Amino acid sequence: MGLPGDRALTIDTDFDPDQGINDEFGNMGTDEGTVSRKIKNDIFSLGDLANWNRSLLCIVTETEFSNTNPANFFMSEKTWKPVLGLRPFFVYGQPRLRDYLKAQGFDIFEDIFDYSIVNERAGDREQQQQYATVALNGIARINNPHQDYQKYFYRCVLNRIRFHAYVYEQWDRLNTLDLTQYV
Repeated sequence: MGLPGDRALTIDTDFDPDQGINDEFGNMGTDEGTVSRKIKNDIFSLGDLANWNRSLLCIVTETEFSNTNPANFFMSEKTWKPVLGLRPFFVYGQPRLRDYLKAQGFDIFEDIFDYSIVNERAGDREQQQQYATVALNGIARINNPHQDYQKYFYRCVLNRIRFHAYVYEQWDRLNTLDLTQYV
């Protein structure tokens, strides 16, 4: 994870078969010397369910924070894991991504995470600090995790239902895409 050779960060050292994914890409990126061979390429599961079940909020650290074109954004599978895993979430990523999710009908839990302190005209470093404050303030709002989860559960279910519809919408868009304009 960003460090060369034996200084690479290791997330998971033992890939247990009950994690549900074979580690066929375990050596991916090692030629560059920047990735540990022990990082699981897990895009299809929630990971270790024991850890997942001990968590209430998901702080998703997206792949990119800034973009040279502010109208664009990048979204990876990490953003969808809390939706599928029925958790309130905060995306530490490009501001446009949050707007997109909300416009697509996803609950982005603004009652937990108050984004009003973020100055989207500020530089990346300042915005990153502001987003970190939003996340920390959201975590501080949790008083009773079990009770709070019950409060948010139905909204999480609605997010998952919305995700299933969203997937089919994207599939339909791909099936009707006119590629002749790109040739």
